[in-house]
Amino acid sequence: MFEKKILFFIPLSLIIMMTTSCKKWRLTTLQPEERAFIPNGIKSGEIVVKSDDYGLKELSFNVNIFNQKICLVDNILKRIQILDSENQTKIIIGKNYDNSKEKIQFTKFEFSVLGLLSLDKDNNIYVQNKFPNPDKDTKKKTSSNNEDLDFSPSYVLVFNYKGKLQYTLGQEGVSSIPFYYLEKIFVDKTGQLFLVSRSFDSYKIYAFKGKKKIFSVNLGNLKFNGPDEQDYEGKIENVEFFSKNSQILISIAFYYNLRLKYRKIITYSIPKNKIIKTIMKIPDPKNVLFKLAQDQHIYFWNVEEKNEAKFIVSDLQGNIINNILLDLEGYQKAYSKIMTDELGNFFSYHVNQEGIQVLSWKE
Repeated sequence: MFEKKILFFIPLSLIIMMTTSCKKWRLTTLQPEERAFIPNGIKSGEIVVKSDDYGLKELSFNVNIFNQKICLVDNILKRIQILDSENQTKIIIGKNYDNSKEKIQFTKFEFSVLGLLSLDKDNNIYVQNKFPNPDKDTKKKTSSNNEDLDFSPSYVLVFNYKGKLQYTLGQEGVSSIPFYYLEKIFVDKTGQLFLVSRSFDSYKIYAFKGKKKIFSVNLGNLKFNGPDEQDYEGKIENVEFFSKNSQILISIAFYYNLRLKYRKIITYSIPKNKIIKTIMKIPDPKNVLFKLAQDQHIYFWNVEEKNEAKFIVSDLQGNIINNILLDLEGYQKAYSKIMTDELGNFFSYHVNQEGIQVLSWKE
């Protein structure tokens, strides 16, 4: 299965509307190449996958790619691993179950429940450390991917590129009020840290420079409805960050009663707390904002069938410039997820009882 299950095609009317300046309709099929295989185990370079005869038991792990490094979160072993471009383990933070004499930078640390993780351009590590929610089932306390309705308090721990803890962040800065339901961790090119905290339909964004909180904004206070939309309710669905200027893309779904009518994609300035412009209005309700790549291209989920996933690529003027197809034939496992790195390159990982296969998708 995939992280998002979206089955649809774009209607011709939308294609015509969004490609008026495009001379050619393109489709790029990406080819898979194995980036790494992470065995199921406890040694360095391995990750624990809990499964039984019926398949995957829980999502106690997470895989990310930043700066050509594979970042592994393991909530069974309570540790983080950073693998270099050659898939060699360079950093372990948490508990070390491997007594080999490899050159690994190890930092002992007692994590609670590991969540989101990100790296900045200097390879500093930002990780969400959640406290178990006593109201939730014990089996779900170790999940790093099961975020639905998990309002467990958490802090963000910041480690340097050698794996040494630098400081801890809460809502007001170092060692203060915890966050609840962190949706995203993002670090821009200047080293400014942004955290998205969500509570049902309410989004709040915090910005930090080092230990200091610069500002926070509550997107729930924005009014998305124009004069001709008084009978519509606008709800934020996704937020994607630009790498500079403290600007974000926001996808807003407009509802009439309970019926989804259309979406808008807007740009918004965080420090000005102001909508900059509307990039596009999408009348087909089945196109979902996925990623912003290199501050230039917007990826939308387009179609996902049994053996393929398709994305629309739009520029910031709302023109479709490409379609991207990932042929997943033969790669369906107990769990699969498609992701991108900070440059917008496509990756996926596929889980079975033996471990996790990481694929790089290229033309």
